[in-house]
Amino acid sequence: MERRYEKFLHENGGCRNLCDLTVGILGVGNIGQHVAKVCKSFDMRVLGLVKRDVPVCERSSCVDQYFFTGQIRDLVKECDYICNVLPSCPSTRNLLSGDVLSSCKPRAALINVGRSDVIDQECLLDALRKEWIDHAILDVFDTYTLPEDSVLWDNPKITITPHVAGILVPWTKVVKIFSENLSRYREGKQLKFRVDLTAEY
Repeated sequence: MERRYEKFLHENGGCRNLCDLTVGILGVGNIGQHVAKVCKSFDMRVLGLVKRDVPVCERSSCVDQYFFTGQIRDLVKECDYICNVLPSCPSTRNLLSGDVLSSCKPRAALINVGRSDVIDQECLLDALRKEWIDHAILDVFDTYTLPEDSVLWDNPKITITPHVAGILVPWTKVVKIFSENLSRYREGKQLKFRVDLTAEY
């Protein structure tokens, strides 16, 4: 067992402590802020990507530095992990496509739990082939469910997750949010978790 562990460490470049690593979260809304909170609990350095400036009073205390979408290369070059939770809209589609990931640190990994069109599939595979990133953890794809003959299944540098997180939200939490929003609506207050049809999310 000990030899197998040593072999694993040797093949994977050794163990890394989360407290020594930087995570870049693409999209620092409700979900992104929760990801930031979890990462900060492990004492990680947390960077956040936003579309527009966030007033100081609205910034998360768990995000060490904010970047705008136009600064995506500056963000990825700092990151050991890039976690995408962005929605799909004109300003986010293909944000990581082309050679954007060529700016990444060695051994960087991409985690995509947002929308698949943040990066074109061929660009993702190219980034892995050229070792711009070391690994990709994918929860979202252009086609659901992922076809059995997809090249993603057999790529050793790709981990595929089952896209079932939404199913695990307790119905009591959904009812609580609905009840609170109903009260806000009756009182003429702004609702929580509103969808901006202009921004498309």
